[in-house]
Amino acid sequence: MCIKLLSSGRIALTAAFADIVVLNIGFERHEFSDIFTAPHDDGENDIARAMMCGQAQMLASHFVIERIPTFARPIGGGEVVPIPAHY
Repeated sequence: MCIKLLSSGRIALTAAFADIVVLNIGFERHEFSDIFTAPHDDGENDIARAMMCGQAQMLASHFVIERIPTFARPIGGGEVVPIPAHY
């Protein structure tokens, strides 16, 4: 089954990542910092951290292969440049 996350307009990459983690894994936003600051334990802490890292890798790869439309603003300011998705 494929679940699509509907766009709510332009949002920051961190907000998009949070939406994906909540949807795909079920962790809530308030849990994120605890997951990454928890001690390594070869168990639940490491599994949760690995799951979140997997979501980050998936999101990054979708940007690289141009499956997600995005935009960029030049360093130093300027007009937003759209980066369309290609399917």
